[in-house]
Amino acid sequence: MRYRYVMADKEKSKSGARHPHHSSRKKASARNSAESADQPAEVTDWRRLHLWQIQPLRDIAVIAAVILFVMLGYWLSAITVPLLIALTLAYLTEPVIEKCEERFRWNRRKSVLILLVLSVTVALVFVLTALPIVVGQTLRLIQMIPSYIDKTLVYVSEHKNAESLQEFLETARQWVQGNAASKAGPAVATVGEAVRMIAGFAGSLFYFLFMVFLIPFYYYFIALSYPRIIHYAASLIRKDKQPRVFELVGKMDRAVSGFVRGRLVI
Repeated sequence: MRYRYVMADKEKSKSGARHPHHSSRKKASARNSAESADQPAEVTDWRRLHLWQIQPLRDIAVIAAVILFVMLGYWLSAITVPLLIALTLAYLTEPVIEKCEERFRWNRRKSVLILLVLSVTVALVFVLTALPIVVGQTLRLIQMIPSYIDKTLVYVSEHKNAESLQEFLETARQWVQGNAASKAGPAVATVGEAVRMIAGFAGSLFYFLFMVFLIPFYYYFIALSYPRIIHYAASLIRKDKQPRVFELVGKMDRAVSGFVRGRLVI
């Protein structure tokens, strides 16, 4: 046992004699670390930094840019909303366009044009068919409101002994018959109110027609260039991250597109 300890001490002394520079390096590193700990940390002079080098200012700038972008989109909603709708429609109809190219041997421009013409035709037929029905039913409902109130009063007086409810319905009937004319009269009586009403209706109609025009206009160019848009978006991703990103985007595409297309079909 004693012999083993003696041999170990000899080995340590030999290794120390064989590599004397290791101990000197350790001492030098320990000395340098002690000196660096004694020295105070270097203080950054804020006056020598640019504005984009200050982290709090960069965070504020990013937040302000996001808020400004959202506000700009809201102010330009007449343009951005049809653009987003057209982009969504191009995304949803991309499988149909691909099927037309594969099955009927049409080029992409012809497929998009035929699909756009069919969609606009179906939308116009639906609107022209449903609009008169909706307007007629609404006018008929307005005309039948007093008779509905009278029938309700008769039912309540015959089957229920609720004087408070009957008084309330009577008051409502009188208000519909009297106040409807009294409220609508001054609004149309003066020329200024009539002009403002016409101008407001014309502005709303123009805004609606402008959006209806922009949606197919945007859709045509977006659907026509949809593969190039996807290719450009893919080129913005780093090469080493593309496989993982494409895998996740593919799963999201299958889930979201299947759900949305299924809901539209239903």
